[in-house]
Amino acid sequence: MRDLVAALRHADLAELERLLLADVVFDADGGGVAPAVRRPVRGAVQVARLLRGLNRQAQRAGLEITTVVANGQPAFLMRLPDGIPFGVLTIDVANGRIIALHNQINPAKLAHLGLSSCDA
Repeated sequence: MRDLVAALRHADLAELERLLLADVVFDADGGGVAPAVRRPVRGAVQVARLLRGLNRQAQRAGLEITTVVANGQPAFLMRLPDGIPFGVLTIDVANGRIIALHNQINPAKLAHLGLSSCDA
């Protein structure tokens, strides 16, 4: 998780790609009310570019991003500047590499996630 945070902070595309499996998948659920990718994004290059772009958008929007555990998995909790949760990005990891990312930004589903702080 620390490596991913560092790669995002530095917008290091090569490091992002290294952390992702070649066939990594990024999917999202906006519930038709929040902006989300409509189809899963596949492949390390494509997902790394997407993550870098989403991180830039989050910075411009002033989102506060913290690491948490959501549904037993490492995740990023994103909050709007007023503290309202915007989304949770859960991360599936196997053998130290990211195999999938699931971006939950459907407001109706955010209240049902069990969240706890984590230093992962």
